[in-house]
Amino acid sequence: AVLQRLLPAYVQTVRRIELETSPGRRDPRYLDDRTAWDCAIHSVDPSGTPCIIYTEIKYSESLDHGNIARMRDRYSEASREVRLYDNPDSLILRSQPIEQLWREHMLAQLAVDNGVIPKAAFLALGPELNRRVQGAFKVYQGELIDTDRQEPGRVPFVPSSLEKLVHSIH
Repeated sequence: AVLQRLLPAYVQTVRRIELETSPGRRDPRYLDDRTAWDCAIHSVDPSGTPCIIYTEIKYSESLDHGNIARMRDRYSEASREVRLYDNPDSLILRSQPIEQLWREHMLAQLAVDNGVIPKAAFLALGPELNRRVQGAFKVYQGELIDTDRQEPGRVPFVPSSLEKLVHSIH
């Protein structure tokens, strides 16, 4: 019921939740690294289509924690391959605090493109009052192709707040 309120187009029922997961660590079809989501919520949408809501959750930390991934050629290849960005070579995508969102969103799109699941969303949650996290969500969103110009089958970025999650639980 909580997830139906947050993402009604992706959740009729929830089948399972996996924590700290990735479809392809060290797999060249993906990012060939250890990028993973905090959780993957396996669901079925209202039309019966299997979905996964890939989720990054920031509680109190910011996204500029100094743990930036070592840039790999695969990231630039994937950035163009996933067809999510106005400028897939943008330096903003590769900078803190944006690069973690960039890697995780690309990984979500690659999961769909590689047939792991037919439909997915990338949900990012952070406290409303954590201005750094909410600001990073806005900056990242500004790098994406507008939804009205996106190709079909692109994984949407869904920024939200922990407060909305708690409100949905209530």
